[in-house]
Amino acid sequence: MKKVSFALERGTIMVISALTISLIPALPAFAKDKSVSSVMIRVNAVEDDEHDTFQVGAYMADSAVDVTVPNSDRKKYHIAGYSFNNSSREYFSTHQAPTLKIKLEAEEDYKFKVDSERDVKLSGNAKPVYKSFEKNKDGTILEVETVLSDIEGNVGDIEYAGWDVNRSGTLDVLTYGGNSCQIQLYKDGEKYSSAITIPDCGSGNHTIDMRPYIKNAGNYTFSARQYNADTHSRGAWYTVDDEYRVDEGSAAENRSQYGYICRDCYGWKKDGSGWKFLTPGGCPKDTWVEDNHHWFWIDGEGYMVTGWRLIDGKWYYFNDRGEMLENTTTPDGYAVGADGALLQ
Repeated sequence: MKKVSFALERGTIMVISALTISLIPALPAFAKDKSVSSVMIRVNAVEDDEHDTFQVGAYMADSAVDVTVPNSDRKKYHIAGYSFNNSSREYFSTHQAPTLKIKLEAEEDYKFKVDSERDVKLSGNAKPVYKSFEKNKDGTILEVETVLSDIEGNVGDIEYAGWDVNRSGTLDVLTYGGNSCQIQLYKDGEKYSSAITIPDCGSGNHTIDMRPYIKNAGNYTFSARQYNADTHSRGAWYTVDDEYRVDEGSAAENRSQYGYICRDCYGWKKDGSGWKFLTPGGCPKDTWVEDNHHWFWIDGEGYMVTGWRLIDGKWYYFNDRGEMLENTTTPDGYAVGADGALLQ
């Protein structure tokens, strides 16, 4: 009887234990948010079959750039959208880099814990630069604002150029982006002048009066391109083959009104202070001039220099004729390289 009693008691204990365990309510499973402490964004310019859509003078469309995140981060967050903030301006301009606002959305169970600029890492050939970021209250949305600096200082293409048939001696240039233009004149198929810089012709259609530069009878054509004086960036030439015919009477009238400057008079001119290089647009200053396969430096007063000169952080030597020496030894015994700069 003792053995049976013990067995019953043990069985009773096991039943009670099982009932006790079954009566304990199941604890709820709490999902723990996963933190995203930094984000990586890549902004690349988009190219179509003809040209870059992200360039000076192009229409300011969101599709001009492609915004992505690394494959390794796509399980944490994704690009929910992006748009340019410079909506008041129709075209990309050289003078103001466009700003791009990018919206990131966290994936399920993830939250953005981005706290400062160093937590936002940017890359891509559009050269994005951090500007600001903003999170929503629950950390599921992060908006990053960037400045795309690759546009600044660059040039685009001439949209159209041609002689104005309604105004004698003028031409029309259509271009966007806020740059200057350069006009290269040809007379009877030969170069007639150095490139003539026309400031601020990059905001739609621009009419340019060429009569001050057309002083000789002949048949004139021209090429035009965008030019940025700050960065010296130059676009591709847009060539116009249509001829503008000038008879001797019209040429004489131009000379009378604007002064006589013949083609042969362009180039080096000497006065009491030294040599200047005359072009149809005037005498250049603080710049390089190439002539007869030699390089010359023109100082801030417009005069050719000689001897040693420090230019953009490098030393160059110019002989008595103003020609920059290259790949040789200067008269005072210093070596200069193929670009003319002093070899250290």
